[in-house]
Amino acid sequence: MENRDFAYHEQCIQEEGITLVEVLVSIVLIVIMAIAGISNLVVALRTSKLTEVNHAATSLAISKVEQLASIDVLDLDAGDGGTENSVTWSDFTFTFTRVTTVTVNADNSRT
Repeated sequence: MENRDFAYHEQCIQEEGITLVEVLVSIVLIVIMAIAGISNLVVALRTSKLTEVNHAATSLAISKVEQLASIDVLDLDAGDGGTENSVTWSDFTFTFTRVTTVTVNADNSRT
């Protein structure tokens, strides 16, 4: 009876050891997947911010072009261009430098 109890006890110890190893492997796998997920999240956030900045810059450029398009060609001159050092967009805290060059052609067409 004593040998049988010892064998049963030894089997229980081995099963607990396997369970512990499985838990540790599972934890390691979860940590690896979490690290991969976090790095993907960081890349996605950076890409989103870059897209937002590009959209803001494009919108500012379009607004300036539309502003200049509303002015009669005969009233345009080089003074309508220039550099703006602090151009903000919407509610965002982006600050851009916008350089506008106006060229009036000899035939008074827009460039």
